Amino acid sequence: MPLKVSDFTGAKDDAWASQVLARNGQFCWCAAVEHGSTPGQAIGVGVADNAAGPPKNARGSAPACID
Repeated sequence: MPLKVSDFTGAKDDAWASQVLARNGQFCWCAAVEHGSTPGQAIGVGVADNAAGPPKNARGSAPACID
């Protein structure tokens, strides 16, 4: 189940270059997003217990800034 930009708290626009990684029995969906309150890009991470999802925002807050 794909994530949308709106699934990441604090992201405002665009999501690209996503990748799913298996780690510690969970599946992490990482995507570059446009940060909502700080100029620049950020990394959003969704986590699910199974590969089919549904993933949930791992941070529960704004994505981690990378600029």
